[in-house]
Amino acid sequence: MAGLVLLAVVLVLRGKPDETVVFDRFMPGAAKEGFVFSDTPAVDRLAQAAVRQLAAEQGYRSWLVTADRIKGLPSELSTEFLTRDQLLAARFHLEQEDEKSLLASLSLIRTFYLDDSGLPVERIFVAPDKTITKSPQRANDSVLAWLRLLAESYSLTGDGGILEELERASGTFLSLTEPDGTLPPDTTITIYAEPPRQDPAATPTIRPSITPTPTVVEHRPVIRLSGIDLYAIKMMIRLDDRWQTVYDRQRSILSGSYQSSDILLPAYAYDPKEQDYIGFAGSQPLVFMEDALRVLEHLYESGEPHDAALSYARSRFLSDGALYEQVHRATGNRYDDQECVAGYASLARIARITDDRFLYERATARLSWHIATGPRSEALGSIFRTDGQGRVRILATDNLSALITFW
Repeated sequence: MAGLVLLAVVLVLRGKPDETVVFDRFMPGAAKEGFVFSDTPAVDRLAQAAVRQLAAEQGYRSWLVTADRIKGLPSELSTEFLTRDQLLAARFHLEQEDEKSLLASLSLIRTFYLDDSGLPVERIFVAPDKTITKSPQRANDSVLAWLRLLAESYSLTGDGGILEELERASGTFLSLTEPDGTLPPDTTITIYAEPPRQDPAATPTIRPSITPTPTVVEHRPVIRLSGIDLYAIKMMIRLDDRWQTVYDRQRSILSGSYQSSDILLPAYAYDPKEQDYIGFAGSQPLVFMEDALRVLEHLYESGEPHDAALSYARSRFLSDGALYEQVHRATGNRYDDQECVAGYASLARIARITDDRFLYERATARLSWHIATGPRSEALGSIFRTDGQGRVRILATDNLSALITFW
């Protein structure tokens, strides 16, 4: 069982034989005594189901939609493989200190998910004939998670080849950052015009029969805040002190993303050109709770807590009995009844960091509630969601996040 580990590793930097650096591997959020899910057989079945339903030669598929026998609809298997999911699988092996499986995961990522620069792409697509198409985009969360994984894998294995790979990848990514430490934009959002305001005193008030299509103003390249892994950046400072500028800048951006003391939910993205925040994606002021909790998780991992935001998320979860996928930014009220399954994993890992056993137990209990138990269900043993059409959907992110949360 992987615990909260402090492993000091002395690295001798190439070209600087008289200088050393200490790599601290804390693995914040990993399992520790009193913070492990009690139903071990259920977790065993979850791990087996993830492999059975989603694993392929190229890693874990993004999703599976099970067959609907009543409607006569066959199952559907994604051709998309998210790099983030493969990194979650590798992290599971790392935190279990399963060196053989970890090295196999690293090899898989190198084979299928890195571009010519040695940095991970956001996703790949695998055609039925096994032709692989790599997305041209990079996501900061995958790049930083890869750097973090390499650093911690070196700490576990002592493999000098991993250290050399980390140094190359670190230098490549640093070359893409701005002089002030701003990360490269990793997503594009659409800015919509505000609809014209109606005069409430007008008589009669005309109600449109069809909801108007929002007017697109522009498309902006922005930095998605949930992808800023502060702990990974902090680790990299030990390797190259240029990361200190990146860390200071990203800490400032994340702490400023809570734009109001009344709204304890972070903005969605940061626009480096305008040096301003984008509160939400889309045409409605809705916050994705998975993103919001990942921002909070990154802050707590790096020792930069935001107690008011955590207290708000904790109290909403405990009072509502669930986390919801989308909530209104101004009020925090849920948009619909779709639950934020991966958000329970973030909340539980924050609970480990803050030693909040009650929150850990409640979050993992609600997460386990989504495990399919019907003996005839194709989703048996897996965490699943039901989509708007009533179809059962199994997501790799949900199941792999659960594994590193339960164990």
